[in-house]
Amino acid sequence: MQRMHPYAPWIILLLVILLARGFYLTPVLLLLMPAGGAYLLYQGLQVWRGEGSRFSARRETYWRGRRIELPARREAGLPALRSIGPALPYLISGGVIMLIALGTLFG
Repeated sequence: MQRMHPYAPWIILLLVILLARGFYLTPVLLLLMPAGGAYLLYQGLQVWRGEGSRFSARRETYWRGRRIELPARREAGLPALRSIGPALPYLISGGVIMLIALGTLFG
């Protein structure tokens, strides 16, 4: 299981504070919510792709007795749907925060 991002508890705390205040948003929070939601969506996509983890899928090969690390092969399009499990909390919370922010802006 992957560890949460170091800023995730602060983002969750911000969401709890917003829910406790009854969605009365100051202009600063109105700007921070879409940024936080976009950041969570970006982190969810990184987790879904498997990038930036300690156990990355780097290939290694040996040539004349030396080990050579090659970057992982990049596939076109979205990653496999069966590997979305660890990314779901990031994607769902980021999507909800983005929808709340858009609803507040245009509602």
